[in-house]
Amino acid sequence: MTQRSFRDAEGTEWSVFAIGRAAHEVGPVRPGLEWGWLTFQSSTEKRRYGPVPADWTSLTDPELESLC
Repeated sequence: MTQRSFRDAEGTEWSVFAIGRAAHEVGPVRPGLEWGWLTFQSSTEKRRYGPVPADWTSLTDPELESLC
């Protein structure tokens, strides 16, 4: 699994990784997350962004922060 870390403008350290979903997986998810999402996790919070941008591993830290 590819994972990235960055520190946001407020100094919070975030870990970012992609979660993929296959067509056969069942269970409701929020619209936009059907095919997977990025998980942003800090020591106090977890967020999701979807769908996963194809080039997310090459985004700059400020670009990742804007998705977070």
